[in-house]
Amino acid sequence: MLELNESGEKLREYLETMPLSTLRILGRRYGTAQACSSHKDALIDALCDILTGKIEPSPRSKRGAPAKSTYVDPEIVSTLERFRSGPADRMTVESPVAARPSTYESSVNTGILEITSAGYGFVRARNCQPSADG
Repeated sequence: MLELNESGEKLREYLETMPLSTLRILGRRYGTAQACSSHKDALIDALCDILTGKIEPSPRSKRGAPAKSTYVDPEIVSTLERFRSGPADRMTVESPVAARPSTYESSVNTGILEITSAGYGFVRARNCQPSADG
């Protein structure tokens, strides 16, 4: 969990957890200058300044090809809107990386792995016999 204070340091920490492709989409959405060609640090600086109200968003340019991808997880957008909505004494948000469930937390099956000539694999759990469990 991250706590937001008025200095915007936690906003920066939140944005640093995101991949560059997501930051570029957010940069286009919120009006950073040259969102597609900026480096990650420059994009984070620009997004922080826009979301905290230090600078005004740049007008959209009609030049260049349209963006290939514009999808951003709605949870990320709502979190950024909470940052943008004004100063708050305390606000907690979850990091998008920490919120993802791990694939290794599921149950573990043991046995012999049989791989067919078609490339499919099966785990033989009980005396090498097929089972419904996996």
